[in-house]
Amino acid sequence: MRHTHATLLLEDRETERYVAERLGDTVEMAHETYGHVTPEMRVAAVKRLASRLAEPTVGDRSVTDSDSAAVGDEPGT
Repeated sequence: MRHTHATLLLEDRETERYVAERLGDTVEMAHETYGHVTPEMRVAAVKRLASRLAEPTVGDRSVTDSDSAAVGDEPGT
């Protein structure tokens, strides 16, 4: 139950520090014992990476009036 508890917390993206505190372990102990990657964690990590790679970077898009307004410029000035 302890291992399942720690693994589920990590799958929910809780930090190793939080998991260690809950279990009364050191962060190193929690990392070594429970810090393995489950299939769900692997899939979530790949999805997050794919999402970031799909986002345009500043140099890949043109500046629009709404972009200018967001930094304090008035459109049409």
